[in-house]
Amino acid sequence: MRGRLGAHAELDSPAAVTEASQPIDDAAVAVGREPAAIRSMLNIGPGLVHPEAPAELGQVPGIDTFILMSDDPG
Repeated sequence: MRGRLGAHAELDSPAAVTEASQPIDDAAVAVGREPAAIRSMLNIGPGLVHPEAPAELGQVPGIDTFILMSDDPG
């Protein structure tokens, strides 16, 4: 399995995620792979997103995992 990882600070809208994913999807197709087979993760940090952001970005085809970064030591 292959993967890609982005950060919400850079990819802050569904359109930005789709645009950033396109070259990876195109490369996958060029070598005979399905873009859907590529696991896509997005880092989300505290204070960087509004509560609706994961729901909005989760609608983008390809994003299947969110990683919550935290400054909470516990």
